Amino acid sequence: MGGDFALRFFDRVQTVVADASNVAIGSDFQFSRTTGPKSFATDLMNRYFTRLNRKVQTDGRLADAFNRVVIMEARPNSLFRPGIMWRVLKPGF
Repeated sequence: MGGDFALRFFDRVQTVVADASNVAIGSDFQFSRTTGPKSFATDLMNRYFTRLNRKVQTDGRLADAFNRVVIMEARPNSLFRPGIMWRVLKPGF
């Protein structure tokens, strides 16, 4: 197994942990009492995810894509594929 097991383990889970952390931290800024530095992109992302959350209620393809991210089967950036973005951003509901 070797002495570098811990390093190899953390190298392999780094992306999963970073994705979960970034999603959690970004969503904190939806609450007015959250303080700290935030980028313009945070507000943009939160608006996008607010719209996504509304649309998953009536769009099965969006619901599937979103649920895959929630259960960590897919990375959050999968929600920004052109076909998904179009369904989120197109006019209506």
